[in-house]
Amino acid sequence: MSLLRSTICKKISPTCWIFFLFLVLHVFLFNINTAEWGDSYRILRAGEELRRGVYPEDEKRPPLMSYFLSLRPSLADPVYFGRALLLVFSVMSFAIFSGLAEIYIKSDRYKNLALLLFSLNPVYLYWSIRIMADVPFAVFVLLAFYLFSKWRGSMNGFKCVLLGLLAGLSVLMRFEGYLLLGSLAAGLMFHSISDLVGRFTASIRKRWVNVVAYISASLFVLVPYIVYRNPFSSSYLGEPSGREYDAHMGLVYLFSFIFLFGFVHAAVFLVRGRKLSYEFLSKHFGLFVFVVLEMLLILAWPAAIPRLFVCVIPFFIIMISLSVKEFFEEPLVKRNVLDLAVLLMPFVYVLAQYLLGLQFLVMTRKLIFLVFILQLPIVLAVIARKYAWFVYSVSLSTLVWSFLVIIMHKDIFVSVKSAADYSVNNLQGKIGHNDLSSVSNWYLNYVGDKTVGKYYDIDSGGKLTSDFVYENNLDYLIITNEHNLNLEIDFDKRPYLKVLKEFRYNVNGSEFVTYVAKVEKEELCNCR
Repeated sequence: MSLLRSTICKKISPTCWIFFLFLVLHVFLFNINTAEWGDSYRILRAGEELRRGVYPEDEKRPPLMSYFLSLRPSLADPVYFGRALLLVFSVMSFAIFSGLAEIYIKSDRYKNLALLLFSLNPVYLYWSIRIMADVPFAVFVLLAFYLFSKWRGSMNGFKCVLLGLLAGLSVLMRFEGYLLLGSLAAGLMFHSISDLVGRFTASIRKRWVNVVAYISASLFVLVPYIVYRNPFSSSYLGEPSGREYDAHMGLVYLFSFIFLFGFVHAAVFLVRGRKLSYEFLSKHFGLFVFVVLEMLLILAWPAAIPRLFVCVIPFFIIMISLSVKEFFEEPLVKRNVLDLAVLLMPFVYVLAQYLLGLQFLVMTRKLIFLVFILQLPIVLAVIARKYAWFVYSVSLSTLVWSFLVIIMHKDIFVSVKSAADYSVNNLQGKIGHNDLSSVSNWYLNYVGDKTVGKYYDIDSGGKLTSDFVYENNLDYLIITNEHNLNLEIDFDKRPYLKVLKEFRYNVNGSEFVTYVAKVEKEELCNCR
């Protein structure tokens, strides 16, 4: 029996084992989050509205993700269906990335390293278990460049139409799709950076025909939506105007990128292999344009760091893997600067976290120290040039780092979700709330059939007067400090509010509390 198991294991390729790890991780993490992010509930809400044949006027996001969510079976829970949908997109992203890695990395052992880094990446893994459009958009990006690479030498009008349809759909998934649309057009016109300065007159007519076919197909998808809703009216466009672009923001951007790969030495390999990276990108001009534009967009939208990196992480993982390959296969390696950088990077990570507090990259002091310790075997593996040690230690670092990120954020909005669940199951009537995350709005208006929820700006206790409660005809209130830890409500001074339930949790050292209060109508009349 043991011989049979040994034979089977030998016949199963490392790629299959990595995919098995990837799948087990995603299944295990399927229901680990107490609640979703606020944006997730807005996307879910839009999906429910699409089931009724309308799209919310106040929804700033494009509709494709919500449309996919609207396809759920009637008996399926919307949140569970959304998580299952993300699981499907995640599996698709692994399969497509595996194909890309096979094209760009001509060695199985380093292709498998890339698959490991992709499967365990803390940022990509975290957002692949959240009901958000980032990973589905990354699937469009990966598929577009995979097909582009496969068809590079045999591009024709039909293939350009398919790419155009794919680019158009990517815009309907996220507005970043406009960057993909433009980048693929540039790639169809110029195959490589050398095309910009070289001669390509012999095929210029054919390339123009391909670009026209591509753009026409994209417009076929986009024009109906653009006519229905002008994308330039989206509130997204006004968001950067309120940002402060200073040295601190620049450092957050830089170090968030440096440390989003699950081990602190990734940047060392990117810098060391900069010639390989340039060669890789220069041969694929469309990809080069997309990566540059996406990095600039992230700089313009620093509030979404590091989530916006999701769609470019796979390509940087390929560049890192190519650099690692060169390092471990070179007969002679210059030490000095490389060894110094390898030794210093764990300390740079600790310093950056203490000074900048990089979100989603482990912020708690004790855990920062744990991440630091996990980097030491990597240091030894690089200095000793032991590839197997390097793979084991990097895998351990990225796996632990990913779990730390997920555990630290799994209980977001836990108190307000508990209060909303309680209200849906036990109350009926109009419920006012001060929850900005849309958790309360989702559960009170789309899950419960006996409750109606409405947001009110009641963070200032002075607004909770008897006149305010009476004029808005409220039956209950959900009051949370999830968005303002300094919020304090003195219920003793408000006899017309009776606390029915209090939900209090300590999450990552902060105490979150949400109250469910009943409006006592008789007391309310006496107080007016």
